[in-house]
Amino acid sequence: MSHTSSAVKRRYNAKTYDTAHAYLKKGQLAYLKQIAEDHGTSVSSLIITSLTKYLSEEYGIDFTDYPYPDTTK
Repeated sequence: MSHTSSAVKRRYNAKTYDTAHAYLKKGQLAYLKQIAEDHGTSVSSLIITSLTKYLSEEYGIDFTDYPYPDTTK
């Protein structure tokens, strides 16, 4: 059985994903993690789903229709 190294995973994630950082009050992250676990999802999924819904309802923006970067260049 082979294992993918952490370095390989970090390189893949750096190439594939953008990151955003948020500062939460002490305890809020633990609370979000518990909510996510209770609902069988991830904190990332909760945040993206919430942001998508907020942008749609408040600004009429379809966040799922963002432009994909051209990786052929």
